[in-house]
Amino acid sequence: NLRCKGGKPASITVKVASKNPIINSMDIQSHETSLQKEIMEKSRKAQEEDKKLGKINEENEDDSEEDVEELKRIEGISEPKHKIVYSYPIEMGDCWEPPKDILQDRKFPNLLRITVMTPFIDSIADAELDINEDTLMFKVPDIYDLMIKFKYRVDPDKGSAKFEKDKKVLVINLPIIGVTE
Repeated sequence: NLRCKGGKPASITVKVASKNPIINSMDIQSHETSLQKEIMEKSRKAQEEDKKLGKINEENEDDSEEDVEELKRIEGISEPKHKIVYSYPIEMGDCWEPPKDILQDRKFPNLLRITVMTPFIDSIADAELDINEDTLMFKVPDIYDLMIKFKYRVDPDKGSAKFEKDKKVLVINLPIIGVTE
């Protein structure tokens, strides 16, 4: 009565003698199906192509970053990509079967997070950020111009903003205090 610790024991491959001399001389461990061979061959080819392209991309990478930055500035002022996330107050117990009065209180989020992607600036020394109860304005001379009108009123005095230099992202957190009119 043998038991394998942690689960059901796996079957063991046993080489059975056959009357066919070709099958007897075959090594079962190194045998691959035609599908396995095809997959391995395509994988090797893809890795070789990636290596070739990687070398070419590394050579052109520095030049392309400078070109993109120059092109962007030549185009003029643009609106940066941004993401707005509303956070709602939820407790784990409310998720199973919340009382009806809790469902009615969930109309408003409690926090607004705005993430602004700024790949063409290294610091926000020249940037201008103005936050009111219902609007946000972010400007960088000759590069970015962003104007956002909020769905909810926020408290700009209790909010925070942080520029992450390594990611070149500006993250703004604002507490929500009501609905805009």
